[in-house]
This record gives sequence, C-alpha cells and structure tokens, in this order.
Amino acid sequence: MPEIGGRNIMIKEEFNQAVERLDETYRGLDSREIFIREFVQQKMNQFKNKEDLPGDRISYQSGKKEIHNLTKAMKKPYFGSVRLTHDDETTETEYYFGKHGIINHDEDIVVVDWRMPIAKIFYNYFSESPDQTYKISEDRRAEKVFVHSKSEYEIKNKKLVHMKSEYTDGKKPFEQFGEKADVEFQDLFLKRLFEDQTSSGYIKEIIATIQKEQYEAIRLPISENLIVQGVAGSGKSSVALHRLSHLMYNNPALPAEKFLVIGPSALFIKSAVDLLPELQIQHVPQKTFAYLINEFLSALRKEYNWPAKMTEAPIEKLWHNGVSVMDTFKNSKTFTKMLEEYINCEALLYEQLLSTPIDIAGQKISPDEIRRLYDEFLFLDFPQRTEKFIQRLISYGRDMIDIEIKKHEGMIYNFKKTFISGNKMTKLRESALLKDIDHLLELKKSTFAEEFERFKKQVKNQLQTQNSVNFYQSFLQSKNLLEEASIIDKSLPTDLVDSVKKPLDYYDLVCILFIEQKRTLYKTKYTHIIVDEAQDLSYMHLSILNLMSQSITLLGDTRQHLIENYGFSDWNDLNEIFGQQIKKLEFKTSYRSTQEIIKVSNKIFENVKIKEDNVVPVTYLGVPVQYYQTLHSSDFANICKEKLDDWVTKKYRIAIIHNSEGKAQKLAGYLKDELSFPIEYINQQSESFPQVSVLSALNCKGMEFDAVLLANVDEQTYPSGKRNAKLLYIMATRAQKELCICYYQKPSELLNGLIEKRKLAKNVDIF
Repeated sequence: MPEIGGRNIMIKEEFNQAVERLDETYRGLDSREIFIREFVQQKMNQFKNKEDLPGDRISYQSGKKEIHNLTKAMKKPYFGSVRLTHDDETTETEYYFGKHGIINHDEDIVVVDWRMPIAKIFYNYFSESPDQTYKISEDRRAEKVFVHSKSEYEIKNKKLVHMKSEYTDGKKPFEQFGEKADVEFQDLFLKRLFEDQTSSGYIKEIIATIQKEQYEAIRLPISENLIVQGVAGSGKSSVALHRLSHLMYNNPALPAEKFLVIGPSALFIKSAVDLLPELQIQHVPQKTFAYLINEFLSALRKEYNWPAKMTEAPIEKLWHNGVSVMDTFKNSKTFTKMLEEYINCEALLYEQLLSTPIDIAGQKISPDEIRRLYDEFLFLDFPQRTEKFIQRLISYGRDMIDIEIKKHEGMIYNFKKTFISGNKMTKLRESALLKDIDHLLELKKSTFAEEFERFKKQVKNQLQTQNSVNFYQSFLQSKNLLEEASIIDKSLPTDLVDSVKKPLDYYDLVCILFIEQKRTLYKTKYTHIIVDEAQDLSYMHLSILNLMSQSITLLGDTRQHLIENYGFSDWNDLNEIFGQQIKKLEFKTSYRSTQEIIKVSNKIFENVKIKEDNVVPVTYLGVPVQYYQTLHSSDFANICKEKLDDWVTKKYRIAIIHNSEGKAQKLAGYLKDELSFPIEYINQQSESFPQVSVLSALNCKGMEFDAVLLANVDEQTYPSGKRNAKLLYIMATRAQKELCICYYQKPSELLNGLIEKRKLAKNVDIF
C-alpha cells in the first residue's frame, strides 16, 4: 500500500503523469485513425475512378489492417512499459507495450507490439535483474540494456484505473488505483486474473499477464523443438497459441498453412476459436490426429472403405479394458524402430530386383539399362520413383516393340517391291498375294501386341511396389518382427500373423500413416507443429509428426497420463525421436483453481504416493470444497438443484462429471427430466458449451468450468490406485472457483485426510 507523506505525493505525481501519457496516447490514436481513414477513402476513390497506380492495392490493404488494429487498440492501447538505457547511450528511453503495435502521424512507434524482440525485457525484468539483453533477430548480436523501472497498467473505458511499478534504484514498488485501493490483491497480475474470471470454456488471451517461464516458451526460436510439462491450469494451452502468434509475427515470410495445431478433440479446437483472430492466427489449420489420418490416407480410406470412427482413438475402451499386448507392442518404440528399418530396407531390396534382365520380343533389357532408367527418378520419393520408373520401363519396352514392327514393315515393303511389283502375273493373283502378305504382317503385329502385354505383366509383377496397407501386412509377418515379438510374449507372433486376416483398427492406421510419411521423400509439409495433450500420443504418433514438420512444440502433463502402456509418462523418451536438442520447460504453478481446489488435487496424489512435486497455486483463496455423502436413491437431484440454483445465479459455467460415458449420458437424461435447468451431455465431438454440462471423466480433459460437481467418488467407483488418482486429479482441477464432491456411503480412499465436515444427501441408483 502507498506510504504517507512525501512518498505518497511522489506516487500520486507518477500516477498523474501516467494518466496524462494515456490521454496523449488516445489523442494520437484519434489523429492517426482520422488520417488513415481519409487515406483509405482516397484510395477507394482512385479505384472507383480507375486512377490507381501500382502498389495502391497493397497500401489500401495495409490501411484497412491498421484501422482494424487501431479500433482494437482503443480499448487498451498498452498494458505495460519499461524505462531503460541502452548499453551505448546515457539517455533513458521509455517503451510501451501493447497487444498491437501503434505508430503516430510521423510514423514513429508509440506502442511496441508484444511479439517484437524488445518485449522480452518487459516480461523478464525484475528489480533484482536490471541488466537485460534482447536480439533483433537470431543472427544479430545481443543488444544490452539497463532497466530502471517497469510499470503495468489496467485501462478501462479509456481511463487508467490501476498502475503498478517496480524499480531498480532502491525505490520501493508501488500500486495506485484511480478510485480506491484494492486491499484483497497484492499483485496486478492476480487482480487481472481473478477480477472477472467467470469461465467461458474457451482458451484465454494472456498477453498482458504472461509470466517469465511462459514467455520463455513463447519466444523460443522456430527452429527449436520444445516440450512444456505443465500442471493442470498452468496456462500451457494458452501459451501454445501465443507461441504460435509470436512465431508467425517474427517469421512473416511463412504462410499460415506452414503451421499446424494438433488438439485432442473437436471440442478442444472449438475452445480456441475465439482467441485465434485476437492473436492473428485464425488461418492456421487446427486438426485432431484422427483428421490427419483421414487427410493423409484419404485414397486408401476410399479404396478400403474404412468407417470414419475407425480413425479415432478408442480412449474410453482403453481406460476400461486396458491396452492389449499386441496394441501395446504396435505403439512401442521397438515396433516403431523396426518398422522404420523395414521401410529403409525397402529401397535397397528393391534395387536388387534391377539386376535381373527382362526379355521382350526376343531381346533382353540389360540390368545396366534397367538401372539407368531407374536412376532417372532418384529425385523422387520411393513410391513415386518406382511408379515413374515402371511407367518409363514399360514405355521403353513399347519403343522396342515399335522398332521391331517398323523393321518388319520395312522387310515387307522391300519384299513387295522386289518380288511382287513388275512380275508378269494377273492383277487378281497379285492382289491375292499382297493381301496374304499384309495378313501375315498383321499376325506378326498381333504377336508383338501379345508380347508387349506379357512384358507389362512381367514388369508389374516383378517391380510393382506394395501399397502401404499391403506393405504393413508384410511387415507384420516379417521374420525379424516375429522373433522380437516372441521375446515379449510367446503368443504375440501368432496374434500378429492372425491380425493380417482381420479388419484393420485404429492402431493399424497410425502405423500405415507412419509408412506413408516415411516413404515420402519431401515429408516436411509444415515448418512448425504445436501439439497439446501430447502425453496421450504414442511413440508412433510423435514419430509421424516429427516426419511432417521441421520443428515441434509439445505441451502436456504426465500427471494426466491415464492409459498404461499408451502415451508418455516420462518425457525423456522423446529424446530418441527429436534428439537431445529438445528443450524442456516445466510449469508448476496453477493459475486456474483456488487454493482449496489445488489442496485437494495435491492430497489425492499424496494418498497414493505418486512422486510428483505439489502443484503450486497462486495466492487466491476461495470457498471450501464441499463433500456430500449419499445414501438413498430418491434425492440426488436435490443436491444438484441446490448447487445449480446457487451456481446459475452466479452465472457460472457448470460441469457435472461421472466416471464413464454411459453413466454420464444416463445421468444427463435423468437430470434433464428432474430439473428445469438447461442441461446437456457433451463429449469430445461436441462443438458447443452449454451452461450446465454433464460429461465423463475422460472427456473433461483440457476443459475448465467455474464450478464442478463430481458424482460418486466412492471406494467402489474410484478404488485407491495411481490410475484413479490421476483421473480424479483431472476431474477436480477442471474447477476454477467451486468444487463439490459426492460419494455413496463411503468415500474413496483417495480422499483420505480431506473430508472433515460432510453433508448428508441421497443417491440415485442409476449410477
């Protein structure tokens, strides 16, 4: 809080100066907007009168874009500033940072775009670290600066309502408010974060509140691979999209199509849709892995008539039934490496086939000539190379047949000229003889045509490569793979061979996509891929994405790795895919949930002795977590009604979470009949967020709600164990503000040490 006396006066003066600076900024914005609008109108008139010059269209588009940015900047021109001295100067310079860069009438920069390199100073500065550096570009030397102070601003309705400053020179930091001091918050960051925190269910823009560890992930160069291990609520999904915006801004030559965001579900992708225009990344493709399979295997999918559902990972089935030995093997590093080796050997084995001469029309095409034709297409990837080579070889054979036909036509012509023309025979006899000779020539041509068809069939049988499906099935029966499989499980070789005769499944399609990518020479379709919930993808999945892109950003949480023998519980396994150069960052702080909710999630892990550091909550106190014991079947709806009455009045987004899809669907139907609230069952394929959602535990990953009610967290539904502890951790941390836990008769041992006071309610048998 501000001190009394002289310091209080000094603070007031500094705040007033900031107010004057903001007013000056708005006057400049108004002036600039008038100028640009007049400029744009002038260009429109020139277009209308057909008086435009080369370059006017570009200027017009630039003007339209600036008007758009100015309109957005009017709400909050900037959120922070730093006062610094450059290494080779003595004069202090002040830089203001905003969500959009702003220039004045003289084309001077008034507000620096948050994605510019110098913004690193704002995000990294603390009073204990005044010496800062930044690079204008990666190939330039680092610029050194000394930072004197940093200020943060909260602007509403064009008024400065809150200011916080931190100094290097020994002056104490201060906060000043336009109307009154806020005694509940000691940090502007926390004030911004919690002041108006009703959840929208959508990923949030965090430009003004990016923390140091988050900024380190955002600004990493595009060429570097990155893995972010972030606890629930650490903002990793937001960081992913802000990183994408930063990369695109600093690599303007790359079109949006060279980037890709991989999300775990259609619902997750929907949760980011409103943020994309704000970060100017709305044209970047966003896909699920199932969509990638459909896209890259579209031709094979049509050929084999695969159902759409086959491309989706059966997560619910995996959770309840586990992963089979064979499917575990197919997702393993060993299987991926052996398949990669099998693909690498394909070209070498194929080239051995080129050493056999091929007969055609009594002649032989020599191995040297066959090899010469093959080498014409070495610049293509292997499948295209062999396809073009076979076409070329067949064309070469066709040319040899044509030469033979022409030879025979010449022989016939000379025979006719030498022995028929000029002979003293009747016209009738001469005509009959010529007709017989022409018939013999046609018979010979027919023989050559049959020979050519035989030649084509021989070439295709001998040199045609398998499509990826047949190639994969050959691999499943390969000697080396079956020997390796027998070490893991004696029945596994038989299962692999038998699977060739059965319909393909999701795991097979992932392997086939790997084959398609590995066989493709020019496989780096993307410059950078960002993958969220990466812990749920297998070694094979990430190997595919590594083939598709020059670099990658992975975000995930090993605490949320649920399916044993599927996905990643240890990020060190990534080194073999991406190399030792992959950078790893860890986010341990949750900016989503209250301290009370985080205490529950930490205690759940403690109860099963999972060796993880505790999640660190920000200093935000909320209401206590409530626990309800249920005993009977008639009144569970009353519990929901009591909580929903309260939460809907507060305009909360609400989730009621059960442990399986079937139970969640049944519960949603029951509550819709019993209560008057707009309640909907949602899953990962849903594309909208109702105010009250009923969903399964597995489908709630990646989501957030203001208030969450957990159904039947009892010893039968959630027996103690690491797997259920992780699931309950996910469920609990979906809540931002309030959490209510119900259990039937006796709570799960995962809740040991948490339930001090309990409320009695009644249970519904349908669970």
